[in-house]
Amino acid sequence: MASRRNIVPLASVMITSLIIAILLSGLMNTQIPTLFAPSIIEPAYGPSQSASFALVGDLGCSADANQTLAQINATTPAIDRLLLLGDYSYRPDWKCFQNQLVGQGVENIVRGADGSFKGVVVGNHEYNTGGSDHLNATGRIDFVNYFGLLNQNGVNNYSFDYNDVHFTIMDTGGETGQATFSVGSKAYQFLLEDLRKSAENARIDWRIVLLHKNAYSSPNTGHNSNAAIRDAIHPLLDLYNVDLVINGHTHVYERTHPIKYNYGNAASPVKTTTGTSTYTDPEGEIFLTVGQGGRSHYQWTGLQPSWVAFRDNTTNGFLQVTISPDGGTLSGNYLKSSDGTAIDSFSISKSLSGLKYDYAPYRTFNGVSDYFDPPVTADMSMASSFTASAWFKTTKNNSLGVEEMIVNKGGVGSDSQGQNMNYGISITDSEKVKGGFEDATA
Repeated sequence: MASRRNIVPLASVMITSLIIAILLSGLMNTQIPTLFAPSIIEPAYGPSQSASFALVGDLGCSADANQTLAQINATTPAIDRLLLLGDYSYRPDWKCFQNQLVGQGVENIVRGADGSFKGVVVGNHEYNTGGSDHLNATGRIDFVNYFGLLNQNGVNNYSFDYNDVHFTIMDTGGETGQATFSVGSKAYQFLLEDLRKSAENARIDWRIVLLHKNAYSSPNTGHNSNAAIRDAIHPLLDLYNVDLVINGHTHVYERTHPIKYNYGNAASPVKTTTGTSTYTDPEGEIFLTVGQGGRSHYQWTGLQPSWVAFRDNTTNGFLQVTISPDGGTLSGNYLKSSDGTAIDSFSISKSLSGLKYDYAPYRTFNGVSDYFDPPVTADMSMASSFTASAWFKTTKNNSLGVEEMIVNKGGVGSDSQGQNMNYGISITDSEKVKGGFEDATA
């Protein structure tokens, strides 16, 4: 997603909050405690690092799935992490697929040897329906225990950072009413909060959301666009500058152009660029379906939509996503399971400084041992009357036409990383109160 920088008026919010706090303090004859904190530790700087990920779903316990996993293991440069997009054994038991992970040498890139990390999405075939192609109760327990998940419906939502990439994993539920995805579902609530938090981390350059069921798809004989998921998540993805959304479920490979949610016609998303494979910090997200890990293929039942850049329904394979050493370019290649050659490629580039500055707080007060609360005295209480001008400046005292600062964090007129004026309140030359904040680092 394109980076955004907005100066949003907030004088009414900040000043109102300040006045209320002061009023309450005075009326209650209390004082604002004096807080003591250690020196601020300057955040670490450093260049980005390259990384390579493989992503695939809908494999099965089969020779075709073994071929896909073997090709992932043989890919050069080496894959750092294998991220699985759901629907694995297609049998009541889990162990057959676990044995494939071990047998093809990829267990240590999908799950740490000590269980220290995992990269797995729960698919609908990991929900027990009593069907022969779904995990049964024992298989489900074996599956969740292997990856350190929970044996509850819809709750296996989590996230992690790998270098400068933030991954959000969503559990989109089963197919018989088990954790049905909706705006109020646990997966949706997790996504909302997780993206909000990731947006506050200036070290993150790329955001990738993984789920099983697809938001968008060309018409096919398997699973078409899921309107509930599409209408719930796509506005959030636009809001928080997500780059890629990757799912399985539909047994095809499909890549959209960068697209934004269309509030007037949700089934027809807004294509934001005319490019087909090379993008420079585009608006919107690229949605990818990677569901040809080894199962039978679905057939297209309609023309390729204008918002789809590439699609294939005949070739088993997996997606390789690579981050360049400077962190500024994300490249994607759909590689054939048979020989590792690419049948689709794309790239996204962003302008990055190469230095990161984390604006997150570096000190959290616990309210127990890190503050000093002096005794209440008369001179610390508010007077019987109160005016805003008695507490902070509301008039200018120079004739130079320069804004005079009331509250200022970061400096004025400085736009380099580490020196931005993140927020401030000032008096304009016409003696009006002005406030604002910046929501990006550049």
